[in-house]
Amino acid sequence: MVDYGERQAFNSGRYQRQTMVRDLQNAIGRMLLSYTAAAGAPIDREDILPFVDLLHHVPAGADIDLLLHTGGGDIDATEKIAAMLWSKIGATGTLRVIVPDYAKSASTLLALAADRFVMSDSSELGPIDVQVVRPEPSGAVTVTAVQHHLDAFKRWHKACTDDPSDAAAALLFAKFEPAIIQAYESVIKRASQLSDKHLKEGMFRRGHAGAYTAITAGLLDTNR
Repeated sequence: MVDYGERQAFNSGRYQRQTMVRDLQNAIGRMLLSYTAAAGAPIDREDILPFVDLLHHVPAGADIDLLLHTGGGDIDATEKIAAMLWSKIGATGTLRVIVPDYAKSASTLLALAADRFVMSDSSELGPIDVQVVRPEPSGAVTVTAVQHHLDAFKRWHKACTDDPSDAAAALLFAKFEPAIIQAYESVIKRASQLSDKHLKEGMFRRGHAGAYTAITAGLLDTNR
């Protein structure tokens, strides 16, 4: 049996974070939600229900600060979380995203749903290089950066076109599956559409119509 003192010691870090969150909320007059993930823990569908719990006690129309630190992940889960946040703030609330360290890939997409960012010199947003998370028959989980995969496909396709006798290029190009390439191209197209949507309905909803498309194009360019 675990006694009260042991439970207190085991959860001391959590209790300390809860106290800090309450103090910050009182100081800034906004609801503060923390969504952080360790390296190798992508945004996925399993995050949805915990996020519902986070929003449960947030009043409708509230001003929300989202402390965001993740390396990215699933685009479907990202879109769902953004929709839940927008539903909660409604027409009267605002969404501010705080990036203390980094919000990369699909996490950048989530950040774009905000009315404004708070960042520092150490903060990073990343290219919208959405990741696809796939379970393998062995039970392992494979995470693929979609845009990097497509960039490699284009590189070796060009090499084969430029020099059909290049056996090494032909061997590497043959490793790409057409169905996977088509699926990944669809993912990138959707990421572009979602970026435009988030910017348009988030920080650009008060004007600057059309400017968000250039931002999306820049964030999709992994060579920048």
